[in-house]
Amino acid sequence: MNNREKDRKGVRAQRPAWPDTATPPAPSPAQPARDALSTAEVRPDRITHLVTVSCTGAESPGLDHDLIERLGLSPRISRTHVGFMGCHGAINGMAVGSAFVGTDPDAVAMVVCAEVCSLHYHIGGTWDQQVANAIFADGAACAILGRRPGRPTVRAFGSEVFPNTRDLMSWTIGDRGFRMHLSPRVPGVLRRHVRKWFEPWLAAHRLTPADIAGWAVHPGGKDILEAVRTGLELPDDALAESQAVLDAHGNMSSATVLWVIDALLRRGTTGPIASMAFGPGLTGEAMLLDVPRG
Repeated sequence: MNNREKDRKGVRAQRPAWPDTATPPAPSPAQPARDALSTAEVRPDRITHLVTVSCTGAESPGLDHDLIERLGLSPRISRTHVGFMGCHGAINGMAVGSAFVGTDPDAVAMVVCAEVCSLHYHIGGTWDQQVANAIFADGAACAILGRRPGRPTVRAFGSEVFPNTRDLMSWTIGDRGFRMHLSPRVPGVLRRHVRKWFEPWLAAHRLTPADIAGWAVHPGGKDILEAVRTGLELPDDALAESQAVLDAHGNMSSATVLWVIDALLRRGTTGPIASMAFGPGLTGEAMLLDVPRG
C-alpha cells in the first residue's frame, strides 16, 4: 500500500498486531511504519519529525518513545502528539507534518495514527454507545512526508466547525472510561451543510466536485457516507473505497482515512484526491492531494 506526500509520502495501513504478553492489547504501528519507510525509500535516521495521533488512550512515555526505540529513529527527533481530536485526527496530523516539511526543505516527517477503540466498549448503555460498539475497531497507519518531485503532493487543508452542532458528537472521559455520544441527527446535518462548506473550499483551489478523481471520505458509518455522497451529489460509486474499508475493517477512528487514501492509490487513481473526515464539534477536516500520472 503506498502513498507519498509533499513530494514524498509512503503510507502503510494495517490491522494492529498484538504483543504476545499478558498486558492489555495496544496497536503496534511499528510494522506499518516500517512498510511506509520502505515504500518512501527513506532510512529511519532520515526522519526529522515524528507526529503521533490517537484519541483512544494516553500514557507517558508514550507511542513516540516506543516508535523511536522500535524503528531506530534519532533520539534527537522532534516529537509532536495530536491527541483526542477524534476521527479527523489523521488530517490534523498530516497538516502538522506538512507544515514542518513546508518550512524546512531537509525535513522528513513521519505521521503515525494508532487507535485501540476496543478498550472503550461498554456493555448495555444508550443507543449511541451500542452503535459505537458495533462500528468502531482497532487499527494503525503511517505516512512519510518529505520532498521529492514526481510524487503525490499535499495541495491544501481545510476545516469547518458546523454551526449549532456542539452537542451532536462528543468524546468524554467518565467513571467508566471514555464515552462516545453520537446523535442520530449527524447524517442529516452533514447532508445539509457539507456542500456549503466543501464546494467553496474546492473553488478556492479552482476545482469542482466533478474534477475530483478520488474521494477519501472517512467512513464514520454507512449513513455518514450516504449523507456526504448525496449532499455533494456524487455518483453512486464515488465512495466505494470508503465503504469497502468500513465493511472490511470497521471505523478505526483517525487511522481510517489513510486506509482509504491507500486504497485509492492502489487502484491507480491519478489527479486530485479529496479527503475529508468528521469529529466532535461537529467539525469537518479536509485535505487535497494531487497525484501525478506514472
